[in-house]
Amino acid sequence: MKLTHELILQYRSPKGGWKKSQLAALGVSWPPKKGWTKEVVGMELTDQQFQQFTGKSSIGFDLFDANFL
Repeated sequence: MKLTHELILQYRSPKGGWKKSQLAALGVSWPPKKGWTKEVVGMELTDQQFQQFTGKSSIGFDLFDANFL
């Protein structure tokens, strides 16, 4: 899957940030430097990267949902 700007924005936290683990999935170091989104837009994500960034498993469970645990 190709990473888009819209996808990056879709998976921000309610406060407008991202988890360290999400950025690690994209190869972005913590804390992220200004302009990191422009550097990753267009990259091809593996299924594993997509799952780590979005919190969605391939079978549709929300891995960040506390009720899942």
